[in-house]
Amino acid sequence: MADTLAFLYSDPTGAGTNNDPAKSLGGVPSAFQISGSTIFANVSDAQASSGVIHYRCIYLSNETSSTNVYNSELYISDEIAGGADISLGFKVADERQFVTVSDFSTITGGYLDVTYNRDVSYPLTVNWNATPATFGNNFQTQLNTIDGLEDVAVSASYDVGLDVITFQIDFVLGAGSRFHEILVVDSTNLTYTGGLPNTTVERNVSGSPINTETVDVSVETTAPSGVVFGYTTLNLNTFRPLDIIPIWIRRVVASGTSGLKNDGFTLRVKGFSTP
Repeated sequence: MADTLAFLYSDPTGAGTNNDPAKSLGGVPSAFQISGSTIFANVSDAQASSGVIHYRCIYLSNETSSTNVYNSELYISDEIAGGADISLGFKVADERQFVTVSDFSTITGGYLDVTYNRDVSYPLTVNWNATPATFGNNFQTQLNTIDGLEDVAVSASYDVGLDVITFQIDFVLGAGSRFHEILVVDSTNLTYTGGLPNTTVERNVSGSPINTETVDVSVETTAPSGVVFGYTTLNLNTFRPLDIIPIWIRRVVASGTSGLKNDGFTLRVKGFSTP
């Protein structure tokens, strides 16, 4: 596992070359792995007296092109009692996409070609059905055949006035909390009595935090926008080859805190090489 996963600095400049923990303040992942065991500077007497909050951002990366880490979890362990309070921050959201097909009432048969991403050399075949719910089930069944999309849910609704069927595609559970490529949908293999039905694909919610780059901050005391703190653990499900995830870390020093030698915490990842 040690050869599979790596903690990286973040780089707010966008260059991906930061190796200074003091400058690890969000942005893109750095090419440099974290060295040593310190990402925060020592707290001064003045800061301990008045109280202060500091932020850092690092990335967890699956460095391999072929190894899954199953049932994986990121968590804080061994936080020193009586010292600063440490919590993790993430922007967590499940991806949602909408696919619409026009002129639904004129379709008489055939199928949609659906490609999950451009790395897939063959499209999925989603068979047409005159009943929207059944057409939606066909869409879901095909997506669920793709590794990692077994939990994706698809619902279908039909607008009679617009003569448009809309598929709502929710990337949840094992497919949740990660960014997904926009689906590619081709309607040329549908049969119809009118004009060629048009398809559109729209991302309604961008999945995160896995496979996203995070915001950056200019100074360590500025909270990152949109990031929610309070986590001590996060379920990563299957952490796949070349996956990355930004991890914000917040250190809260309450006012009047006494000095504590060797204050700190340990950030760990656990997972399995088999499902």
